[in-house]
Amino acid sequence: MTSINELWNPAHKGRVGMMSDPQEIGNFGMIKLGINPERSTPADWRAAAKVLAAQRQAGLVKGYYEQSYIDALSRGDTWISMAWSGDIFQQNLTSGTGLKFTIPREGGSIWTDNMMIPRGAENPVDAMMLMDWYYRPAIAAQLTAAEYSRLYNYADVGGRLQREYLAIFRSAIGG
Repeated sequence: MTSINELWNPAHKGRVGMMSDPQEIGNFGMIKLGINPERSTPADWRAAAKVLAAQRQAGLVKGYYEQSYIDALSRGDTWISMAWSGDIFQQNLTSGTGLKFTIPREGGSIWTDNMMIPRGAENPVDAMMLMDWYYRPAIAAQLTAAEYSRLYNYADVGGRLQREYLAIFRSAIGG
């Protein structure tokens, strides 16, 4: 798949997997229409809803999934699906499925995992120390290699930590 339009291709009728999360699916509807979700308006969301409804009415969609999309892909119930890179990597690693992940040329969504400390936490200093530990370059690189995810550290304006993470990551995966 090189284009988001493949999710609307009649050749995949009844074999398309879409995420059920309204923001994710709405973003893909807008990307199909050439709309930048970051600058979207209520009218853009309505247009995305129409193109997504047309996809469903055409019988293209096998199902709307939370995490179970990976099982549908692995079984062959779906041939093409919205997906997260880390899920594809982990499925291939644990099951040897040979699934492929691509980013459509029109673009896609990006994700991050977040850590937070709940209000009223009993040990907020311990939580902060754990978070700091995860941001150490060697630890962050190991986590990235294990999850096949992208590195984030927005405080790293000059890119020094990013370069350090990537060097460690490359050595961890033999690249």
